[in-house]
Amino acid sequence: MLVSLSALVALLAVTGDGLPRANGQAQAKTNEIKFAAVSWSHDGPVSALAWSPDGKTLASAGGLGHVRLTDTRTGKLVDRLNPVGAVAGLVFSPSGKLLGATSGAPDGRLDFWDLDAPEKPGKQASLGGYSCETLAFTPDETALAAVGPSHYMIWSQNGRLLSGFGESSPRNFRWAAISADATTVVRCNAKGLVQLQLRFPADKPQSMQLGPTRVIALSRDARFLAASGEDHTIRLWTIRGVEIRDTETRKFEGLKAAATLLHFSASGKVLAAAAPDDPMICLWDTDSGCLRRRVRATPLGIGAIALSPDGRKLAVGCGTVVNIWNAATRDLGDLGPAKAATDSELKSLWDELAGADRIKADAAFRRLAQARHHSLAFLTAQVRAVAVPLIDKKRVSELLKELDDPIYAVRQSAASELAKLGEAIKGDIEEHAKAKLSLESERRARNLLGRLPNLESHPHRLRCLDAIELFEILNTAQSRDALRELARDSLIPQIRRAAEEALERLAP
Repeated sequence: MLVSLSALVALLAVTGDGLPRANGQAQAKTNEIKFAAVSWSHDGPVSALAWSPDGKTLASAGGLGHVRLTDTRTGKLVDRLNPVGAVAGLVFSPSGKLLGATSGAPDGRLDFWDLDAPEKPGKQASLGGYSCETLAFTPDETALAAVGPSHYMIWSQNGRLLSGFGESSPRNFRWAAISADATTVVRCNAKGLVQLQLRFPADKPQSMQLGPTRVIALSRDARFLAASGEDHTIRLWTIRGVEIRDTETRKFEGLKAAATLLHFSASGKVLAAAAPDDPMICLWDTDSGCLRRRVRATPLGIGAIALSPDGRKLAVGCGTVVNIWNAATRDLGDLGPAKAATDSELKSLWDELAGADRIKADAAFRRLAQARHHSLAFLTAQVRAVAVPLIDKKRVSELLKELDDPIYAVRQSAASELAKLGEAIKGDIEEHAKAKLSLESERRARNLLGRLPNLESHPHRLRCLDAIELFEILNTAQSRDALRELARDSLIPQIRRAAEEALERLAP
């Protein structure tokens, strides 16, 4: 029986532990890297990938020019867009409603699509001799910036060139990167001469020498610059204002060849690197400098990589196939036998997880993992204290009704008391706002929603996600029970989603 190469690649995948996978199903093994069971094929080699801001959709481009929009949880086709010619770069707008693509070739073009009306033909613009492979929408989404080694242009949504800039004295720049808000541009040549420019092209560029370089990447917020060297390392620099710090912030090792593909998560906290001829992809934590995960892709050559906005999934284009891998858990290696921890030690480790010192936090994470079942009850109690706070639902209902009380002081008091309960009652307020209310009650309910603090990035919230990650890594009956309880009971959507996603990855 003859099987096509693309079908074979889609059928068999290999995870970082070296175990074969059939049809995306993982063999049972504790602490294994789970294959996400999401893959699809293109009509040609995969050349570009881009995640939507909410992480629910992945845009992928094949060598024949088709752009596929795929549901990242199911792998089902959402839509197919057809630019003319090959695609070298893709980008979503901040809202996820627009998509831009570039061929990268000087005689190529840009394409724009309104994803709210995908049945309508996209807008096109000729690059007019410019070579631009990297794209970014302006924050207001009215224009698309395209940058290349010696060019920078801004196009309107209708394909009209608003402004353009060409390097008058090229320094043989080979790579370019742009910040997510289209204001910061970095260019680099093979000898490692880097040029940084803010509010491009208005400000005077700043330059520094990095040494022989294969490729560069810029974090979305332009806080980090990563450069791949000929010595197979990845060096990380911090950008302060209009300058790059003279000394590197981190140096990452682990690849067997010089990386030619680099990608940051949206927060800049995770960096992925790959070399086309090396099947191993490495992911590092940029804060601690620790190797977070190794993923072994197929040996056919990696054409594109992209981390999801939260850094918890990795999309990889190998040959004509796109696979999405789990990058949510850290690779802790051999933890040795379980090592008990005292109550005071567990409390100290829990505090260190939320500390500013990421080296100590990573060490605390590993020590809690070493404790195994000795730490589970403690961690479960700590996370539940945040996820399932004691809320008097009857009192919440009374307070919501008081938002419509005729006495102003009562309305004010109710709004103040509800605000103190925070995100745990967000669902109650949203349901109340959907009901048939007086204008005053609806206004106060919506004001309350707008005043609720966003704690998703707070260290105390993030350590709860660390605990959920540990439950997934341990993958015992007790840890799975803890995940099920959080998925069922959590009043905090972020924690509930994390538990649900961990259970999905652990499902047989």
